[in-house]
Amino acid sequence: MTNNQTDSSAVSPIETSIENAKPKERDPKGAYYPPNKKRHDALENANRLKSQRSGVAINKLVPFSLREHQVYQGERLESLANDIEEYGLRHPIDIRPIDDEKFEIICGHNRTEAYKLLKRDHIPAHIYHGLPDDQAIAMFYGDNLNQQSFSDWNYAQKIEAVKYIDSQVKENSRQGKRNNEAASVHDGQKLDKDSNKDTTRDKMSRRFGVSPSTFGYYRSIIKLEDEIVQVIANLLDAKQISFGVAYILSKLKSPNTLKMVLGILESLSSKPNKDNWQSFFDRAKNSEESFAGDEIRKMLNA
Repeated sequence: MTNNQTDSSAVSPIETSIENAKPKERDPKGAYYPPNKKRHDALENANRLKSQRSGVAINKLVPFSLREHQVYQGERLESLANDIEEYGLRHPIDIRPIDDEKFEIICGHNRTEAYKLLKRDHIPAHIYHGLPDDQAIAMFYGDNLNQQSFSDWNYAQKIEAVKYIDSQVKENSRQGKRNNEAASVHDGQKLDKDSNKDTTRDKMSRRFGVSPSTFGYYRSIIKLEDEIVQVIANLLDAKQISFGVAYILSKLKSPNTLKMVLGILESLSSKPNKDNWQSFFDRAKNSEESFAGDEIRKMLNA
């Protein structure tokens, strides 16, 4: 189900540039990103572990446990089910055994739900025996980014995806730096340290269908402590704050003020308006001092 996170209380001009950013065309090269050797080897190894099996009982399948996922609902699920009924299942789902009786779905949650809607008991599947978690996660994101739009996900899912891709960006950067350093030593050329990083960032943003700046805003948010990132994701999905507000909160210099603000927001029944946020940001954005809870509430009119 598409989840619309547009928020009319956005802070301009940053908010407008974020929420109204038009998705870019996806990069047509390759099914998975980023294309580093470690990831490529992981997927090749997954293929070696694969065995074909048809007719896996649906009641033996459980959802992927390592990442949150969101399945189609309503008309979108019905459309997929109708397509399967008319043309058949083009691609078996990908699963791995977790005990003698159960299998974990890695790719194919929507196809499985469509089969349930069609009242079918079994579904064709590729089974990956001994598949490690890191390879399962790589397959999960590869499939979801190919089959769904980034905008279909809630913010908790988006942030988890960006965390994963960001770790791959860093791996690409380290790998590219090592390769470039080796080439520069061999050829006697000076290393351009930024060229590989910029190219990788642009690929990642295109993969998500967002602008490089929006991808940068997500990366700013995920640099916060995991507990704080989770609170921000929950507030975003509850529409208590907009994405622009979340980004600016990530730039506050005082960690204590940030924690205090988030605690106050979790307790509110209504969200602060744009003028309240602007008043707060004008005072707090460049301040390293911690604001008291009562002072923050006054600024936010909470």
